[in-house]
Amino acid sequence: MSVRYARYIPALFFAMAVTNLGMGLTLVSQTGEFQFPVVIGAVLLVAALSMWRARMMVLHDDRLGLQNPMGMELRRYRFDQLRIETTGKGRVLYGTAPGKAPKRLLAETGLTYDRADARALLDALTRRLQAPGRA
Repeated sequence: MSVRYARYIPALFFAMAVTNLGMGLTLVSQTGEFQFPVVIGAVLLVAALSMWRARMMVLHDDRLGLQNPMGMELRRYRFDQLRIETTGKGRVLYGTAPGKAPKRLLAETGLTYDRADARALLDALTRRLQAPGRA
C-alpha cells in the first residue's frame, strides 16, 4: 500500500516546464544564444515526471517508508514509532524518530497527496497498530 502525490502538483510542474521550454526555445531561435529557461524547463519536466509516478509513502510489512520524488527511501518508521491521533479535521499520523520530537507525517485533509490513498493508509495503519500482540 502506498500514498501518491496529488495529481495536480505534477500537472502544475508540467505546465511550468512546457512554458519555460517554449519561452527558452523561442528565445534561442530568435537570439541564437543559449537561454536559461531551457534548463529550468528541463528540470521542471524531470520533477513532474518523477512526481507523477512516485510514491510519497510506502507501507512495508515491518515499517512505513517515506520516499522522495525520485523513489529513494529517506526515512523509515517502525510501527512502534507511529501514532494516529483524531482531531476535529480527521486523523493525523505522527512519527517519532529516536531522540526527536514527533513529526506530522500525514493527515486526511492534506493537499500534497492523494486523499483516497491517505485514508486507505490510515485505515491499514489503524488496524495494524491496534492488532493484538503488538509490542
